[in-house]
Amino acid sequence: MLYKATVEARDGTVIPVFSDGKTMFSRYAPLKEVDNFGSHLQLEGTAGGFFVVAGLGNGIHIQALRKKFPQSVILIVEKSDKEIKWLKDNFSLQSLLYKENIWLTTCTQAAQIFIQLYNPLLHGNFFFLPVRSWVDQIPEEAAKLKATLEQALTSIAGDYSTQAHFGKLWFRNFFLNLKSFVKNPKDFQLEIQQELAFVAAAGPSLDSFIPQLKNSQIRDKIYLIATDTALPALLRQKIIPDMTVTIDGQVASIRHFLQNLPSSMVLAADISSSPNVVLRCKEKGCPILFFRNKNPLPLLLEKYLKEKAIGSTAPHTVLLPEIDTGSGTVTSAAVDVAYKLGFSQIQVGGGDFAYLQGKPYCQGTYFEDQFCTTSCRTYPTEQKYMQLMYRGKTFSSDGKIETAILTEYRKSFENYIKSHADVVIITDSHKIYTEKKDNFKSRRIKLNSCQLKISNLSRSDFNGFIDWYKTLLKEEKQEVISSILPLFGWYIKKNNDKCDIFYIMKLAYSQTVRYTETYGK
Repeated sequence: MLYKATVEARDGTVIPVFSDGKTMFSRYAPLKEVDNFGSHLQLEGTAGGFFVVAGLGNGIHIQALRKKFPQSVILIVEKSDKEIKWLKDNFSLQSLLYKENIWLTTCTQAAQIFIQLYNPLLHGNFFFLPVRSWVDQIPEEAAKLKATLEQALTSIAGDYSTQAHFGKLWFRNFFLNLKSFVKNPKDFQLEIQQELAFVAAAGPSLDSFIPQLKNSQIRDKIYLIATDTALPALLRQKIIPDMTVTIDGQVASIRHFLQNLPSSMVLAADISSSPNVVLRCKEKGCPILFFRNKNPLPLLLEKYLKEKAIGSTAPHTVLLPEIDTGSGTVTSAAVDVAYKLGFSQIQVGGGDFAYLQGKPYCQGTYFEDQFCTTSCRTYPTEQKYMQLMYRGKTFSSDGKIETAILTEYRKSFENYIKSHADVVIITDSHKIYTEKKDNFKSRRIKLNSCQLKISNLSRSDFNGFIDWYKTLLKEEKQEVISSILPLFGWYIKKNNDKCDIFYIMKLAYSQTVRYTETYGK
């Protein structure tokens, strides 16, 4: 137990006493002492700042901090629930802890809560403010807390960087793809008979699976899901996947779909992926299955449809199933698609997350076309591949060439596998596994069939949502803020501007009108 008693200071303030007899604040004038807490900090812009304060105590230092920065968000970290309960029993903390934008957690939960709460766009700078006397009592826990917060901050910075780079593109793609969603053909019923899903990624090891995929007996037993990067490699070998998954919002992703596409292939597309890819597949007659990740903009669409369905005789159908794209790779997304389809056994080929045999990709990707057609005697294809592989820092491991980002992708994918214990996911075999594991039961309702209904969005739902969303933006409603944060990040990065969230709401309103005005009612 970190605390053991309370004592009254000379100025009448009751302060906590640590288990070794030392007090958390001065025994003479604690109020004067905490008056300087955080006084050395300076905030930039209009944001209030985000503070993580290590050590709750009697809360007088937090009250002083909040007085200096009234618009700030404060996350208070205490050693454990025991200490929190003891402090609540011995001090009147209700007026502090139940204020807006003040949160309380423990050391073990601090990093997770920090990631959930801190948004650099809304909160501005982050500050870690440990109470020195508290740190001296538990130096190891305090050092671990600081390290986990730094790691969490790195994760937040990476996420913010991605949002700032793709924010406008995601925003634009969402509304353009909504038009394709409305123009989808009538509901399509997809029936799956196979029990094994094979996910074809574009890593070098996919080459070893090609002969097996061309074997009709093996091919009939598997449901083949291709990543968009692996699609041209399969089509060159006259292997037609049952489904192709795409999550990339960039225009360049159309390069994976330039070959003659089979109309039997289902395109599973993130609602914020490239509209060019969606339109290309629709022109070839491919059914489109839209899905979403945790992006808040499609979540608002779901919210609108649910509110509209209240009181209706027809039950609400989730039009955008959620697919895990958190690792940032299409391979992980394709595996999660297979999982959500109900497969108990999923095998991955080409999911290497490394360079093998001196190659970054399998044969037949669009890189092969791009490099081969522009190669010459003084600038051969091999040199271009080497430049691609060694454009950043690399290191060798078990005969593989790895990079920091590929390693992070691999770790995220491995964490995904560990968190899905109810399904067999095979990643290290060079033989397609078609034998059912006896200790794993099928996750489907029907053992030998899976039915997937690919729905469309009605024109009235589209128009209703657009009008509803524009109203939220125009009236500056709180619930719409999260949906424009990526756009906010993009605008600030592009213009190096310190504009506020309300300006971005106006920008989002004008962009929404622009992307949807030609559709008509």
